[in-house]
Amino acid sequence: MRKQRKQSEMYPLVQEYLSSEVSRREFCHGHQIKVHTFQYWLSKYKQEQIKENHVDKFVPLEVNDSSALLNQVVRISYPSGMIVEFPVL
Repeated sequence: MRKQRKQSEMYPLVQEYLSSEVSRREFCHGHQIKVHTFQYWLSKYKQEQIKENHVDKFVPLEVNDSSALLNQVVRISYPSGMIVEFPVL
């Protein structure tokens, strides 16, 4: 019979693994978890951490000396290659 793993069970194990210095294979063997099952939960945990740490937030941009930036632009380059430019007024 196959045992279904739950987030409440696996996330503490993922955190334990991340703070340990053993290989993934050794960790899984020691906790009687299949490597591919553990990899699934490790990936899921990391994706959730990224979402929590990179929530869509606006970051204020402060210009101390706007006269030095007259007729300049603020350029935001996204990893996708998209570029957004705003004129400094």
